[in-house]
Amino acid sequence: MPEIDGFDVCSQIIATQSAWFDHLRKKQEISKFKTYRRCPVVAVTAFMDDEVYNKGLSVGMKEIMAKPVSLE
Repeated sequence: MPEIDGFDVCSQIIATQSAWFDHLRKKQEISKFKTYRRCPVVAVTAFMDDEVYNKGLSVGMKEIMAKPVSLE
């Protein structure tokens, strides 16, 4: 089974969404949707530094949080 990291997963999600929206635009079906947005990708990682944060943003992640996450 191939291994894939979160950066690659995010890139694949963005590419799939882009292809889907392009398909709808070509078929002129996008107007059926009142609003359409890309699914936001939020990462949670045990290792966080500026390089990881910037790389995540560069592949399309909306936010990267370090563990442990506190909701308070």
